Amino acid sequence: MKRGILVLKTIENILYLCDEAYPNDGYCKELYNDCISFLGGDMCHSEFGDALKCNKTKFDNTLETGIFAASYVGFALYQAGYEILNDNFIREESSDEFSEAPELWSSLFFASLAYNGGADDFDNISAERNKVFWNDFLKNFEQTADNKFVPNMAKYIITADEDVEVCKRKQEIMAESPDSSVNLYLRDLSGLYFKKYFSHDTEKIILRFYFVDNKITVTGYTENIDGDTSLIGNSDIAIYSMGFNFSEKLSDIKRTMYSYKPEEGAWLMFDLTVESDGGFKVEFNYDNDDSFFRTNITCENFRNEMKKFPRQSRFVPYWLAQILSA
Repeated sequence: MKRGILVLKTIENILYLCDEAYPNDGYCKELYNDCISFLGGDMCHSEFGDALKCNKTKFDNTLETGIFAASYVGFALYQAGYEILNDNFIREESSDEFSEAPELWSSLFFASLAYNGGADDFDNISAERNKVFWNDFLKNFEQTADNKFVPNMAKYIITADEDVEVCKRKQEIMAESPDSSVNLYLRDLSGLYFKKYFSHDTEKIILRFYFVDNKITVTGYTENIDGDTSLIGNSDIAIYSMGFNFSEKLSDIKRTMYSYKPEEGAWLMFDLTVESDGGFKVEFNYDNDDSFFRTNITCENFRNEMKKFPRQSRFVPYWLAQILSA
């Protein structure tokens, strides 16, 4: 039973991918709850088996849409159901899931691919996102192992209006709106770097901003039309950035986003790509560890950051929880 709970708790954290892609369906949550009901003895073997067969067709149909992340969540649940039904979670030691047919993939392999955005091309799998996913699994493993008694299954049921942990924050979705103040701040910021670092053969500028406690840093490089890259000197970009008080602009972005959904916490860094036409793309990082953190940010900085921008525990990644509890 504990093995089933462990698998389901890990998959629970990515159910939001189905909700985002198919907000009016809810079949992933239904199957998740069916798995819980079967584990709790509220659904018989044959009834649960029928529910799995019924959902297999639905998941096959979603796969045809090309929305791999949401589809893989469904298949992760489907495989988890059969693993629970047969009480068989163990794979052969020599098994190489990358080379197997998808119907032979395990539930957690499907789940890890879903967390990687579907990863329809295995070359696009992110080592950083994989690390976050499996760290979350290990955290659930520890919690499940510590539970010496059979858990109350009812507490794991997901109600229709309950939020689940998300990777993409609602703050980020708000920031993407062209009319939002955050989008205007970002447009202004990208314009300043465009003015300074674009030349006739520049294709894009890629900037990375770190902002944890009182530590604020920017790094960057340019890419020309031939794909060649050139680092921007750290002192050069620092002097230029301080010239227009970039720390105040970053603070405006961070505080405005945080005020929209405080429970989600605040971003720790973000990448800003400025295009040759003046457009920009941004990617915020709230949860992933970074080598810069280990060499430039202290435990005290992270503690101060969490005091300034507290977040609900479900939005605290494993690596950060370890730092805060040290």
